[in-house]
Amino acid sequence: MIIHTLFERLKHYAKGGLIALEDEMCSFSYLDLVEAISRKRNLLGMHRPTHRSLIVKGDYSLDAISMLWAGLMESFIVLPITSTVLDNTTVLNLSEAGLIYDSNGDQLSESGTKCFRAKTHSLIADDQPGIIILSSGSTGLPKAVLHDADKLLIKYQSSKSRYSTLATMLFDHIAGLDNMFYTLSSGGTLVFSQTRSPNNLIQLAIDHSVEVIPASPSLLQLMLLEENFNPGAMPSLKIITFGSESISDTVKQRLVERFSPAVRIIQKYGATEIGNPATITREDDPGYIRFKEGLAEFKVIDGILFIKTNSSMLGYLYQDNVVPFDGWFNTQDKVEVDGEWIKILGRVTDIVNVGGQKVYPSEVESVLQSMDNVKDAAVYGAKNPIMGSVVSAKVCLNEPESLAYFKKRMRVFCKTKLEPFKVPVDIEIVENLEVSGRFKKVRK
Repeated sequence: MIIHTLFERLKHYAKGGLIALEDEMCSFSYLDLVEAISRKRNLLGMHRPTHRSLIVKGDYSLDAISMLWAGLMESFIVLPITSTVLDNTTVLNLSEAGLIYDSNGDQLSESGTKCFRAKTHSLIADDQPGIIILSSGSTGLPKAVLHDADKLLIKYQSSKSRYSTLATMLFDHIAGLDNMFYTLSSGGTLVFSQTRSPNNLIQLAIDHSVEVIPASPSLLQLMLLEENFNPGAMPSLKIITFGSESISDTVKQRLVERFSPAVRIIQKYGATEIGNPATITREDDPGYIRFKEGLAEFKVIDGILFIKTNSSMLGYLYQDNVVPFDGWFNTQDKVEVDGEWIKILGRVTDIVNVGGQKVYPSEVESVLQSMDNVKDAAVYGAKNPIMGSVVSAKVCLNEPESLAYFKKRMRVFCKTKLEPFKVPVDIEIVENLEVSGRFKKVRK
């Protein structure tokens, strides 16, 4: 199993006295991590073969990370959870987890749940580990996505670059798992905090000489508002990566102007269902990426990106069955193609249809963000009896301004930059924009 190969790497780093984990209060060496994983393997071993599924509740910590690794090494189907809108009963029914580990108190308990789907997928029959990831659930209830752990983790066998990385993505998010496994598999240091405010994350990066900051565009926009988010205050910073949602041209340009060439700006791509296939960012424009040859296939149908990877999910878990997946995954991302390069324009579900004309929120947000006195903007569609939908926007201002004056100023500003149907009709001035727990902009 791949997880055992990765564990051997941890043992090698332990001999070198390297630091694996750091937070505001303390640090843990790779030896600490290896010993914690071994202890939890012994604990889980007493519950096999009666139980095969495990929920790990918590956030980044020595206990939560070591239990996740231990569960996979003991061939459990593991579901990491930080916070969720689902109640415990629903989570248990989806995962059929016989064991629940709560890192807040280091407690392992039996759930009383019985597994009825044990014969419906190959992992349990073949005694192989798996990972269940809950989708973000932007529309309706989150889906439970089942992955073969070997297929998801195999790419980390070739992890080489050793960096100190800031853990901004959640422990139960595909991007968070990617950052954690890459950092630890390469002998780097994962720096984390239970408080994920932009200012706290920046200060944590400064205090711990962080070299890599992975973030969503929405989080980067908030960070760019802070004066100490700059290469002068962060001399150790080498790489900023962004992904998980489309980035507006204005935020991208501000990021490049502030950090390039001292810091590399890299775009990553991933989804709960397909993992994080390796990509290459175009040097002259980080808004464009291409997938590394041999690791992922892609095609574009009607402007929508479809991807096929070896790390794709086994299927979706429902309370009464498993719906298998085999083949191309519809990402629901609208893209622009330039030869071998693609640019993510936005989710199909975010597109505003104005009388048959399509409007991409990120394009309008980019224009609004470039206006004087505008801190940030969120663009979305509002129903209209004549046009079907009209473009609406919530804006945050640096200094107070009347709504009437701002609307007038906005229309003049947008006149030469946007087609008339793209100019927001409804405007609301707000103190702060809503972002999800995964630091994705909420457009509504």
